[in-house]
Amino acid sequence: MGGYNWMITDEWRGQGVYRSDDLQTWERNGIILDQPGRRCYGQPTHDHIE
Repeated sequence: MGGYNWMITDEWRGQGVYRSDDLQTWERNGIILDQPGRRCYGQPTHDHIE
């Protein structure tokens, strides 16, 4: 994925996404799973990362 290291953190309203090229400095890259899905066969709960 572009030669970066990726980290996902558990946040109250979704999952924070960060990237780093040196594992020392992290740049916030957005948030995922903060909105319900649109699949017709159910809504996932988006619980905490295990």
